[in-house]
Amino acid sequence: MKANTPYHMRAVVQLSDGTQLIDVDHVFTTGALDPSLPTIAITTSPGKTPQNGLELLALSAGSAKPAIADLNGNVIWSYNFVPDGTVPNPIKLLSNGHFLINFSVGVVDGLNSVVQEVDLTGTVI
Repeated sequence: MKANTPYHMRAVVQLSDGTQLIDVDHVFTTGALDPSLPTIAITTSPGKTPQNGLELLALSAGSAKPAIADLNGNVIWSYNFVPDGTVPNPIKLLSNGHFLINFSVGVVDGLNSVVQEVDLTGTVI
């Protein structure tokens, strides 16, 4: 989902007997992204079509920030952390949808690192 964009959502539940329960339309607007994130420009080679999916990035914009962008260059998620001289590297997507992020000071050696599990709201688990 793009930032600062209104979306409509309606749940439809189909019961085992075939009955459908349809919720009312819910409208919500996504929040804003960190304005320090850089703009991403996407170029596709002539005659080529990009695959579907998302890109997990470690962006450097004053300080490195984990972010996810669609293949059109729209940042759809980023994690704002307190930049204390550490850099998020590596970042791993977990099967539960959270991220495992290793914050280190230059060298990933296990001694000068802090590992955090972060959900999509930015809450450290």
